[in-house]
Amino acid sequence: MSRTAPRFVVTAVGSLLNPAHELRVGSELQRQFPGANIEYSHQFHHTSFAVRERTAFLNLALRERAESIVTALSVAARGAYPAARLFVATNCGGSIPLTRLAATPIDALASLHATQAMGAAAVAGTTSGTLTFEVGGERRWCELANGIPSVVPALHSSTFGKLATPASNVRLGAGNVASAATDVSPHDSTAPEGVTFAAAGAARMPRVDWLMTLLQSRNEAEMLRSKEAAEARLHARLVSTGVPPEHVRTVESLVTATSYGNPEVIALRIRAIADEDRPIAREGVPA
Repeated sequence: MSRTAPRFVVTAVGSLLNPAHELRVGSELQRQFPGANIEYSHQFHHTSFAVRERTAFLNLALRERAESIVTALSVAARGAYPAARLFVATNCGGSIPLTRLAATPIDALASLHATQAMGAAAVAGTTSGTLTFEVGGERRWCELANGIPSVVPALHSSTFGKLATPASNVRLGAGNVASAATDVSPHDSTAPEGVTFAAAGAARMPRVDWLMTLLQSRNEAEMLRSKEAAEARLHARLVSTGVPPEHVRTVESLVTATSYGNPEVIALRIRAIADEDRPIAREGVPA
């Protein structure tokens, strides 16, 4: 009779700055329960440890199902398109290699709205401004910048509450569109017959990567050096997956104060995307 491996979520206050306590507990759990599945809350960035813990719980619960999806899709694609690279849409309007879905399925939990927004932007032929579009009779809108929807640092899920994963800021209703369109013209998108926004968006999602962390900085010069080094690491991560360096660009780089009460502790949030020319696999056409 098969026995399911135990699963644990390890959470410690202050682990974003010092994850040593979480890792020590995890090592002890692995010693006592060989083969245990362990999720650490410091892997998810949010100043509230309760939000990090909730995110870790949900991510761990989704991982087994995500692994089976990755395996099934890989096998199916290998038979139809042996040379194809596989990506999965993220909550923030980008894409990541399919293999990463098995590690952080939480980052793709609510990717549909962002994918539809990307498709609506493609149909409208716009990369900036306020975009409105309609799906199933429901009106939605968002702000576009750098060709992708604006994002919020945490996903607000009606089912699970706040989760520590960046998500597109796609809102329902058309009443706020006029007030949201300030210095840019609003755009309205209607999909041609036979085209869905989700399909159009999935074909155009740029590869994306995030870096969100806390760090200690004693002065402005040290802060700038830390930010530049973090941007370089993020670019290197994208390049290591096969993206040409000239196609990688930073679209967001923020340094903010934190609520820790220590003026030397700052929060760093960087988003980079890769504008690569990806051929799309179609029936009967290898890509």
